Amino acid sequence: MPERVIRERVDEMPDVVGLTKYRTYYPKQHSVSMVQRTVIARAFATYPELLLMDEPYGQLDLGLRFRLEDELVKIRTEVTDMIKWW
Repeated sequence: MPERVIRERVDEMPDVVGLTKYRTYYPKQHSVSMVQRTVIARAFATYPELLLMDEPYGQLDLGLRFRLEDELVKIRTEVTDMIKWW
């Protein structure tokens, strides 16, 4: 994958999971919810063909849970479209 594409994905993921203003924080400064969102962002950034998740939203509030579920559907659609293009 081109480095440009990797950088774009990495740059957009904090926005996707609501961590935009915490980009410069050290891991020890993150709450449990922020750590969970970081884990989800790492999984989303790869645009995986298969994503196995065991209670990924357990530590998140209801609003963020719905937002990330919507984002997962959006990413799945983008990946599916990308695979069809190849």
